[in-house]
Amino acid sequence: MIALVTDSNAQLPVALQERFGVRVVPLTIVLDGEDHVEGIDLDPDEFYDRLGAGATVSTAAPAPGRFVAAFDEAARAGATQVLAIHIGSNTSGTVNAARLAAQSAPIPVEIVDTGTASFPIACCVWAAGTVLERGGSLEEAAGAARAVATTIGNVFVVGALDLARRGGRLAVDATEGDGLPVLALEGTHVTSRVRSMRWPCSSTGGPPGV
Repeated sequence: MIALVTDSNAQLPVALQERFGVRVVPLTIVLDGEDHVEGIDLDPDEFYDRLGAGATVSTAAPAPGRFVAAFDEAARAGATQVLAIHIGSNTSGTVNAARLAAQSAPIPVEIVDTGTASFPIACCVWAAGTVLERGGSLEEAAGAARAVATTIGNVFVVGALDLARRGGRLAVDATEGDGLPVLALEGTHVTSRVRSMRWPCSSTGGPPGV
């Protein structure tokens, strides 16, 4: 059996977690100097309420021990291999923590560095899970995740541009013009593509490339 592991930055829907039996390792969100475990003691509503109230925000990668626990749990549940799909090393230390933990894992661990962040990671997990669901191998599932990672884009809107500036990731000035800036994650930087006068929406029937 091949177990799937990801991190909370993937924003993986509960339905997909349950469908593929994915173990989610939480990142740490620091609000006003206080550590919170994403998805456990900090929900999205509270996060955005405090962000809107002016809280200072930063994030931290999970400690290697959290990955050790996830890999050990997968082995105890009967897994013989683990496929771990994570936020890109271009924006987080999460992959490095997972690699360090994999060295002491009781079963082999294959790690996919997606090079992206947020829901695009979930699309990579979705693609890998679909392959495993069909009886595919670890190599095939990892290949599917990497294929999605290389083709998917990461375009988003944000109401707190000052956070991107403070983090040094906003590559260009996104303050000029009317409307809401539409941003894109490109490598280690966030760039401004266009400006929208209304909130965008989208829907998908399945992960790209599947």
